[in-house]
Amino acid sequence: MKGRKSSQTINDLLKDIQLMKGRERVQMLVRHTHDIVPMEDPSLIENQSVKYDCSLFVVGNHQKKRPDNLVLGRVFDGHVLDMFEMGIKDFKSTNQFEAPKHIQADMKPILIF
Repeated sequence: MKGRKSSQTINDLLKDIQLMKGRERVQMLVRHTHDIVPMEDPSLIENQSVKYDCSLFVVGNHQKKRPDNLVLGRVFDGHVLDMFEMGIKDFKSTNQFEAPKHIQADMKPILIF
């Protein structure tokens, strides 16, 4: 989901994460901007997770004090279990990398933090 405001970096990152998820992704949530602050009130996340039957969520927003902020979290039984908030410093899109011929589109990616 996009938060109140989102930069181009956050938009590109959310699109890349959505492509990594594959067929199981929920596309409707990335298209709209939501008035959501996940660390203060997770009720919108809980409602959307029940509605779309999702157990993982990503919220991206951009603020003056916290530029390019990303929140990753898990939901179980309609309640938020945990959330991890992180800032994006140097994002490189998947389009910026030249893929070798032996790598297929259906291979699982690796994320290094």
